[in-house]
Amino acid sequence: MGDDQLYGGAGHDELHGGGDNDTLVGNDGDDDLAGDDGADTLSGGPSTVELAQTL
Repeated sequence: MGDDQLYGGAGHDELHGGGDNDTLVGNDGDDDLAGDDGADTLSGGPSTVELAQTL
């Protein structure tokens, strides 16, 4: 957990994370590119869009 990490759970500004703000691939939260719920998301739905989990 923490800021500016590539693969983590909760925290800000991480590339692959769970629920938080400003994540590129996340479950929920605001300003994430792919997420379940939250504002300003490009792709919605389940967390299967998480690249870190599927690769």
